[in-house]
This record gives sequence, structure tokens and C-alpha cells, in this order.
Amino acid sequence: MKWFRPYIPKPNSDTLLAQLDSIFKQVKLEWNYGATNVAEFQCLKAETARASLSSWKIVDYLARLIYDEKIATGKTYRYAIRALFNDGSVSNWKEIVGSVP
Repeated sequence: MKWFRPYIPKPNSDTLLAQLDSIFKQVKLEWNYGATNVAEFQCLKAETARASLSSWKIVDYLARLIYDEKIATGKTYRYAIRALFNDGSVSNWKEIVGSVP
């Protein structure tokens, strides 16, 4: 007889913020996440609000801040982030859209 571990949904990121830094021409992405046993965060990026998201960066479990230095004026970007846990489970994606004037 096989025993199955019950599915326990993982929490989403508490917040995901994007801030444009016009001096250094970059977008700062910052999030809060209080869950334990996180192995890494997976980050996706799309170069328009409607484009498909694609793999962009993977950062370690301690990270709560990353920068996107490949941005262009007049474009809209969409980002998504989720946590990957040590047991292989994942949280839901948290998304944000922002425009560079």
C-alpha cells in the first residue's frame, strides 16, 4: 500500500514591488516572503504586458531583491516570481506589470 503525502498549498509571496530607477536605468524588484524551507526563487520576465513570460533569473532562498538592468524607455515589462521549496513543491506565481516612461 502506498502512502501519499497530503497536498499542502504553499503561500504566495506577501508582496512584490517594482520600482524604476531612472538614474541607473534599471527596475528594482523587491518581495517579502516569510515561509520556511525555500530553496530558491524563480523569476520570469516578459517585454510587454501581454507577451508570454519566460525564464529570466533564479536566485537563492535568501534573496528578496533583484535588478533588471536590461530595460528600454517606452516599454512595458511584466515580471512574475514564485518560491521553490526544498521538497520540490512551489508557491503560486505573483505578478507585476510596469512601464518605463
